[in-house]
Amino acid sequence: KRFCSWTPESASWVRQKFNPGLDRKPPGHKLFYVSRRNGVRPALNEEEILAALKPWGITVVEPDRLPLKEQIDLFSEAGLIIGPQGAGIQNALWAPRGCRVLEFVSPRFFSGVYWTLAESLGHPYGLVTGATPTVESPAKAGSTYDPRLINRALEALAR
Repeated sequence: KRFCSWTPESASWVRQKFNPGLDRKPPGHKLFYVSRRNGVRPALNEEEILAALKPWGITVVEPDRLPLKEQIDLFSEAGLIIGPQGAGIQNALWAPRGCRVLEFVSPRFFSGVYWTLAESLGHPYGLVTGATPTVESPAKAGSTYDPRLINRALEALAR
């Protein structure tokens, strides 16, 4: 398995290239849930998770349906990005420093890419592991996540 890692220098370079001035922006206040319902590694119990997240005022987004410029603009307002492991979490790259990131990961498929990205940007990071069926490839299989653990992780990140 390959491991890709972000560094503060590489993250800063990409941010400056695509969104100059982002590092001077205060932390955002918008809370985004990145849905993978139409992709690989979805949250199999997404409706249950979204019901549990309702008190947090989460906005559901599907970044794969947006052009890059719209993703950059949207996530430059983020104060929290939450969702299953995948490219949508990479939008933390466009969030102001201090944005909290909560990633759902399969215990059978964890790359660490988004963790190192968050660390490189000074974003508080947390993760929640789920239960993944053993029948599919770990790189593609969806997982089920406990909404109570997600809420506990969010409370810890909010401190």
